[in-house]
Amino acid sequence: MSHYGMGSLRSPPSENGSNGETSEVRRNIQDDWQRRDDIQLLTTAIKRLVDFLNQFESSCRYRLSILNEKLTALERHVDYLEARVSKDLGRPEMYEEVRLWKNPRERERYDNMADVFSIITTLQALEKAYIKDVVEPAQYTRQCESLLAKYTAAFGQIRGEFPHIEDFVHKYKLDCPAALLRIREGRPITVRDDRGNMGKSIAETVSLFINLMDKLKLNMRSNDMLQTDVRELLDVINRMNIIPSSYIGREKIPKWLNLLVNMNAVEEITDEQAREFQMDLEICYNDFSRLLASNG
Repeated sequence: MSHYGMGSLRSPPSENGSNGETSEVRRNIQDDWQRRDDIQLLTTAIKRLVDFLNQFESSCRYRLSILNEKLTALERHVDYLEARVSKDLGRPEMYEEVRLWKNPRERERYDNMADVFSIITTLQALEKAYIKDVVEPAQYTRQCESLLAKYTAAFGQIRGEFPHIEDFVHKYKLDCPAALLRIREGRPITVRDDRGNMGKSIAETVSLFINLMDKLKLNMRSNDMLQTDVRELLDVINRMNIIPSSYIGREKIPKWLNLLVNMNAVEEITDEQAREFQMDLEICYNDFSRLLASNG
């Protein structure tokens, strides 16, 4: 009887601790799923932005090609009318100068201008997207570096007609102040000048120059052996405020980076390209050394 009474006084075990742990686990799971959803939404937004930029560039190319065709047709019509008038005025020699088709060089000229136009407008859209936090800094930096490298190669094709990019922008009435600023600085806004560690940047630049030249001398010509060093070399040069915009490396190094970016990983540059690349690196390295000496 006594034993039964003592047993009846015992209270059932508490479940508060178990319920609290279960609730905490559920909250953690819910938070984890929420973070996953946020990451998925952000990833989807970035992909949509990249798709939009690619489609925008293609659209610009298409519209410029249509405009080019219309201008060509209009020019032919004007030539025809001038020839008819000349013939009516008794000057048949002018009639013989009429050309019904534009030459390949003229076609190439319009294609080159279309490339520059599409790159500038795409760069302007990318800058605005970064300002509005639509694209993440890492993604922005990669896309901006790629566009700047393409711009350097494309603008070199029309530099004879347009000495400065401002001349091109003014003629075709482009509204692209952010793109022009990025082109003048020659680097993404996320890449800052290395003012506090200039000695390290100089040493890194020299090392990359020598490493690339040694690789070419040892016949290492595959894309995966060269592109990383070329990209790092351009990055460290863009970070140094002592390097002026007129430095020859700002023109030659992006040219080779653009070439490598458009190659497969195992694809190799030719013997002729390797010799030209070696010569450009030596020119850039010597010019870099002179800049260091002048800045004492």
